[in-house]
Amino acid sequence: MFVVIARYVVAPENQERVRQLLVPLALLSREEPGNLGYLVVNDLEDPAEFRIIESYVDRAAFDAHLNSEHYHEFGVHQIRPLLADRQFSTYEAVPGT
Repeated sequence: MFVVIARYVVAPENQERVRQLLVPLALLSREEPGNLGYLVVNDLEDPAEFRIIESYVDRAAFDAHLNSEHYHEFGVHQIRPLLADRQFSTYEAVPGT
C-alpha cells in the first residue's frame, strides 16, 4: 500500500473556502481505481491546518490521481492558490501491520 500524508496551512480568510473545496476533491478521489482511502482532517488546535491522508494500492494509482481532471480542477487550480504552505510525505505500509 502506498500512503500520502499532505499538510495544508491556510490563511484565516481562506479556511472556509478550502474546507468547502476539499469535499468534492475527497469524494471524487475516493472513486478513483486504486484508491483505498482519502480522509481530510482539520486540526482542532489550529484550524488553519488541514491534513489529507490518502492510501492507494500502489504508486501508479497515486500518479493517476495526480493526473486526474478533478485533482487539477480542485487541487491545483482552486485550492493551492489559497494555501500559505503545502507539504506532503509518502509512505509504504509495513507488511503484517
